[in-house]
Amino acid sequence: GAIFAIEKDGVVYLAADAIKECCDVNFYVNKESNLRLHKMPSGIIVAASGPMLVTQRLWLHDEWFELEDGETFDKKFIVTKIIPRFYEAIKDLDVWEEKKERFFNQTQVGFIIAKDADIYMVFSNLSVIKCDKIAAMSNEDADMIMLSYANACREDNPEKVIKQTYAFTAGKNANISTHGFIINTKDFTFKKMEDVQ
Repeated sequence: GAIFAIEKDGVVYLAADAIKECCDVNFYVNKESNLRLHKMPSGIIVAASGPMLVTQRLWLHDEWFELEDGETFDKKFIVTKIIPRFYEAIKDLDVWEEKKERFFNQTQVGFIIAKDADIYMVFSNLSVIKCDKIAAMSNEDADMIMLSYANACREDNPEKVIKQTYAFTAGKNANISTHGFIINTKDFTFKKMEDVQ
C-alpha cells in the first residue's frame, strides 16, 4: 500500500489506498474506519504505511497531537512531542529489524503528517523531514514512481493528480490499489479516489 500528499493553493490533499493484506491474499476495503488515514481532533491529518500492529499505536493517542498554547505545527512539534511517545509505545512490540549483525532501527512503518499547507514525512528510522508540496511513502518501494509521475503530471486538479498517480503506480506495482480515500486539510471531507471526476 501507499500514502501520498500534495499541496495546492495552501491546502494539503492527503491520500491512502485501501489495500489490505492477510497472509498471501490482498483485498480492498473502502471504509474510512479501515484506512490508514486519520483526522485527529486538533485538525492534524496522519496517513500511515506499514503493519497495523505498529501504526495503530498512533491512532490510540489523540492527545499527542493537541497543540497547546504557544505551540505550532512544525518539525519541532513532531520531533519532540510525537516521536518520543510513539517510540515508547512501540519499543516492546519487537518490530525493529536486525540486518548485517547490527540494528538499523527500522520499524517498517512510515507516516505523512499534514496540517493546513504543511507536509512532513516520518521515516521508518523515525527521522522527520518537511516536504515541499508533494510526498509519497510506500512499503513496496513505489515512492519514486509516485513522486516522478506526480511531478510529470500536467493535471492542475490535485485530486485528479492523486487518482492518476495511484492508477499509474498500480500498473507498475500490484500491491498498490486504485481504491482509496482522499482527505483535505480545508474541509476534512473524505472522497473515494474512484469518485474523482
